[in-house]
Amino acid sequence: MSYKAQPTTCFTGIEYNQNLLALNRWVRSATWEGLAEPNGNVSEEMVKYYADLAKGGVGMIITTCMFFDEERNGVTGFNQAGLATDEMVATHKALVDACHAEETPVVAQINHSGAAAPPFPNLVRQVFSETVPPMEMPHNVMTIEEIEAIEDGFVQAAIRCKEIAGYDGVQIHAAHGYLVNQSLSDLTNNRTDKYGEDRTLFLCNIACKIRAAVGPDYPVLMKLNGDDCLHEGELQIEAKGHTIAQSVEIIKKLVDVVDTVEVSGGSQIAGPKAMPIRKGNHYKVENQGYFKEYAKAVKQAVGDKMRVISVGGIRSVAGANQLIEGGFCDAVSMSRPFIAQPDVVNQMFADEGLKIKCNSCFKCMPYSFQNKVSIRCVKDLKE
Repeated sequence: MSYKAQPTTCFTGIEYNQNLLALNRWVRSATWEGLAEPNGNVSEEMVKYYADLAKGGVGMIITTCMFFDEERNGVTGFNQAGLATDEMVATHKALVDACHAEETPVVAQINHSGAAAPPFPNLVRQVFSETVPPMEMPHNVMTIEEIEAIEDGFVQAAIRCKEIAGYDGVQIHAAHGYLVNQSLSDLTNNRTDKYGEDRTLFLCNIACKIRAAVGPDYPVLMKLNGDDCLHEGELQIEAKGHTIAQSVEIIKKLVDVVDTVEVSGGSQIAGPKAMPIRKGNHYKVENQGYFKEYAKAVKQAVGDKMRVISVGGIRSVAGANQLIEGGFCDAVSMSRPFIAQPDVVNQMFADEGLKIKCNSCFKCMPYSFQNKVSIRCVKDLKE
């Protein structure tokens, strides 16, 4: 991408951390792809996929969410990349190198699915309390020692990302109804010990332990719900879930620990209407950024002490600029548009009025999971 003398706001550079710089403010948000080897190793096909993303002009890439448990507890889907062993993470080096060849930073997202684990054979749902729905799979209410072991699993994964693969940073997945998000919610965490008395403890421990392990200068990012949106789901419950007020308090606690927060919303375990991925007409500028108010609340709380990324239905240069220039965030991220057009950022740079291919139908992931194939835009199947 050859930059114009006076690029529009979303195409200006940004510093997330003194060691994490991006040429523009577009971020590829973490997206499950189903491209890894069944054992969690990065495949040649996955390397090519990321190389194409990097060539497409995006400022920063956040990888698919990755598991770190050697028994594969905590996975979110089939053919998911892993960080469970040194040997597994060594296969990530080719992916990182492919992104760096295009001068594109790439950040590894670390996740544990907890109660949202898929119904795979021999997997155990690790949960904070018995109140988590649904419970079709075998589940285990974790002891304090088991919780601490998972905290340490996040840390070891982060160390491997830095020292073995050479990732430019790590992102803690604390959103979307996965394990860290479950620890924050009154729906899924009714413990009476220290992890229930302070529902932020699990996340704060993970973030602080990672920071201590990787040092003061290595980029540590976090994906955090502004709200779990339980009131939008099908569950008939009194629980409020995690709210924006709690998010602001967490960010204040971690402002000297985490460099950048990506603000999202919704939950995997509260039904389709509460999902973090929304359908609808997001081509209209006024409809873009369906979690933008949460991002703005966080941005107002942290000011310039932390970078804030807004995700959710952003589909145009005008949509991105209205959020950045309006003080909602410092950068914007997308997921589904990159499935349809890996080079969508280059295309928008060439034509700022471009109507992108993704129409937010959200048929891509259901199609892939139902047919056990890697992620793809279903519009391509019809053309």
